[in-house]
Amino acid sequence: MNIEASIIIRRDRWQDRLPEDHADLWGWCLDQTQDTLLALMAICAAHTVDAVQTKQGGQDSESLRHADDLANALNLDMGQWFTPTAANFFGKVSRQAMLDAIAEAKGTPCAPAWEKLKKPELAALAERQIAGTGWLPKPLRLPPQTTTVAALSKAA
Repeated sequence: MNIEASIIIRRDRWQDRLPEDHADLWGWCLDQTQDTLLALMAICAAHTVDAVQTKQGGQDSESLRHADDLANALNLDMGQWFTPTAANFFGKVSRQAMLDAIAEAKGTPCAPAWEKLKKPELAALAERQIAGTGWLPKPLRLPPQTTTVAALSKAA
């Protein structure tokens, strides 16, 4: 089952649990445990937070700032959920992006011979070189804490 189907199933389960009359929702919430309310917040966030970077939206879009705030608040570590491989990442980016990733992950320049490899061979090499380093593509890295999140953390 893919993530979208999983979210839809969870949403449907919540619709069955929530009061039909919206006026009863607040009272229902007051009667719930913290775990139940956090689970409800999670499904609400899954339906409302959009962290997809598009060419039109740019990296400074409001939706990405909200996603970054949420990632910081949750201390989201995508390294627990995603490992870049030839199949899911390196085979889909440019040769230069692969070389840059290897150099960044290893902290050393790439061997000059690697620049001459065919793209599938370079993707496989990048997967091997990056394995175990914890390297992630920039969109999956925990963003720097924003002022809002830093202020909320200090206030708590």
